[in-house]
Amino acid sequence: MSILVFLTVLSLYSCGGNSGHGKKLAKIYGNTLYSSDVDLSQWSNLTSKDSVNIKTLFIEHWIKEQLLLHDFDISSKEKKSVENLVSDYRNSLILDIAKKKIISENIDTVIDENEYQKFYDSIKSDFKAKESMVNYILLIIDSKNENIEQIKKLWNNSDYNALNSISLNNNELRALGDTNWKSISELKKQIPESLISDADKYSVSKSIENQYFFLKVESTVRKNEYLPLKMIEGQIKEMIINKRKANIIDNYILDIYKKESDNIKIYD
Repeated sequence: MSILVFLTVLSLYSCGGNSGHGKKLAKIYGNTLYSSDVDLSQWSNLTSKDSVNIKTLFIEHWIKEQLLLHDFDISSKEKKSVENLVSDYRNSLILDIAKKKIISENIDTVIDENEYQKFYDSIKSDFKAKESMVNYILLIIDSKNENIEQIKKLWNNSDYNALNSISLNNNELRALGDTNWKSISELKKQIPESLISDADKYSVSKSIENQYFFLKVESTVRKNEYLPLKMIEGQIKEMIINKRKANIIDNYILDIYKKESDNIKIYD
């Protein structure tokens, strides 16, 4: 029998569990294994022979485990420990489902600019640049591009919308959005170091080794300065939403606590 068949049996084992549906495959000590407990749907490419072999192995494996479970008598303390683990796991699953349902029915994911700014001001000290970062606009094209003169004119006029509409070749690069941030070290991997300035804002266009580089740095954040809001807006949104989720659950539980206060007894 192939290794594939054996590994398939192992993956199928987690699907078993006395579902009570389909044809009976085996029975021992009052426990019954049904055909619905063997899920072959994920292995649609198996041959019929392998399918039969898998089912046979699965049945044998199930019987051996039932024998071991019946034969091995664990102590009352160990049984209690298992029961506690099962109970805790069951409760955690129910609580997880309940929380997701409560949150989905009450969450508001709309965040206005004032809330972004207020939250940013409260946590920005935790977000400092580990090295100098630049907000940039970049266009790299072949010096022989047939639209080179038009591109130069559009660049000088800061007409980035028009530049975005121009077709580029595979070896050319365009990053003309307004939220492009890179560290200086990362930018140096894309363009010649000679194009990079120490100034906080600058613009340069130059032909180097058959490529024409258009670079505009619109702002710079130096090492240990606070990262700008725009740069970490996605992280802030996640933090705000997570805080809202926690508040929803806390408030929901508090409401229940107040309603059921007469049924709550706390002993010394």
